[in-house]
Amino acid sequence: MQKNRIFSTVIIILLCAVVAASIKFLGYYAIFFFLGLAVIIFFVQKIKYKKPGDYENPFVNVNQYRLPLKPDARMPAVNYSNFKANEGETLFYASETCQKGNEGVVLITNQRGIIKNLTSRQEFLIKDVIKTDAVSNSAVRVETKTDKYYILIHNSQVKYLVAVIKWAAQKAQNN
Repeated sequence: MQKNRIFSTVIIILLCAVVAASIKFLGYYAIFFFLGLAVIIFFVQKIKYKKPGDYENPFVNVNQYRLPLKPDARMPAVNYSNFKANEGETLFYASETCQKGNEGVVLITNQRGIIKNLTSRQEFLIKDVIKTDAVSNSAVRVETKTDKYYILIHNSQVKYLVAVIKWAAQKAQNN
């Protein structure tokens, strides 16, 4: 759609240039004027409609999560090397947090959730999770029996984080 818009704008301006060139008192300078205008409009539209790229999770291919997660869902491999697992612990999800000046990671396992950043480290037990929801397009709230945790995460990762926490909590509470 973006290319069609730019192409149609260029065609319209070129047609205007041809019409203007046919007027004798403007001469060939009108062609240069309208071609210059076409180039300016082309670059302005290219800059204006440029979409920022989606965040790509460096630890896991989130396209392998099949949402909504079913009780017997298989989790994709998570590549996070700085994680020291407890006995019987499996890493289900990892992603970078996006709080400016206090970046870190969020890790979800079958036993706990870990929020590590430059200034602090918080952990909560997955079996204690009562409620998890997205409170904005880049923030997730996790309510446990004792506390509330807010996780700032890239907006393309929110739905995966919420789904994995709910899935892990349901699985932990059933066991």
